Amino acid sequence: MADRRFRVVVVGAGVAGLFMAETLKRARIDFTVYEKAGEVGGTWRDNTFPGLFVDVLSRQYEFPFQPNYGWSRKYAPAAEIWAYIKKVARDRGLTKFIRFNEEIVAARFTGGCWHIKTAQGDTDVADFFICATGFLHKPLFPDITGRESFAGPSFHSARWDHSVPYAGKRWGVIGSGASGVQITEALAWAGCDVTQFIRRAQWVHIRENPHSTWRERLRLRLPFAYRREQRRGNSSTKATGGASSPGHSARQWSASTNPFSITSRIPN
Repeated sequence: MADRRFRVVVVGAGVAGLFMAETLKRARIDFTVYEKAGEVGGTWRDNTFPGLFVDVLSRQYEFPFQPNYGWSRKYAPAAEIWAYIKKVARDRGLTKFIRFNEEIVAARFTGGCWHIKTAQGDTDVADFFICATGFLHKPLFPDITGRESFAGPSFHSARWDHSVPYAGKRWGVIGSGASGVQITEALAWAGCDVTQFIRRAQWVHIRENPHSTWRERLRLRLPFAYRREQRRGNSSTKATGGASSPGHSARQWSASTNPFSITSRIPN
C-alpha cells in the first residue's frame, strides 16, 4: 500500500466531471472517472423534454479550456449543448480515463483512503473521492395523493416519454422552475391546452433568443474579441426564463393560498 501512487476517483462524466478530468490530466495526477451510463453528458444526456435550452448565455456555459465559437443561438438548445460536451470529451482525450456503464454503489473512507465499490462488484482505492453526479438527472416525484392511480400518461421531465403525442391532449405541468417554464412554453407553442400548477406565482418574462450570424461567429475569432464578449456577457442581466405564447391555451395555477386559485392566464 505504501508504494501506491496518489490517486483520485471522480464519479460522473457530466460537465463538472469532465472539467475535473481535464484539470487532473493537466496536473498529471492518476485518476479514473466512473460513469453509470454509456456516454458523457450528465443532465444534458438524460433530459430531453421539449423546449429545453440552456438558461444562461451559451458563452457562459462552456469549458474555459475549449471555447465554442459556433453557438447557433444566444441560449443554445439542449442537443447542441450535449454535442459540445461530447466533442470536448473526445477532443481532449478524456474518454480514455472514463469507465462507462460502471455505477458506484459504495464509498467508505478507512485506513486513510477511500475504498470504492461498483455495481458490478469491482473495487478501487483512492486518496480523494470527488462526487460530480449532479442532481437534475434523477427524477424526484412530489407526494400527491392519487398520482399512482392517474389513468393517463404520467412521467417526470427527466424521463420524457416521446411516444406521447402533443395533439389532442390536455397537459398538466407541475412546478415553476426552469424545466416547468420551458415545458409549458413549448407545449403552448405547439397549440396544446396546458395548465401549469405551482406553489406560488413566479416571475416570468419574454427572453429574446436570436440566432447567431456567420459574421458574429467569425468576429469571435479575431484577437481579443472572444474575451471582450465574455466580459460583456458577465456584466449583462441574466434571463430568468421564457413565457408561453399568447393565443394558445396556457394557464398558471398557484397553491400559495388556495390550491385552486388562478394567479394568471395567457389570453386565448
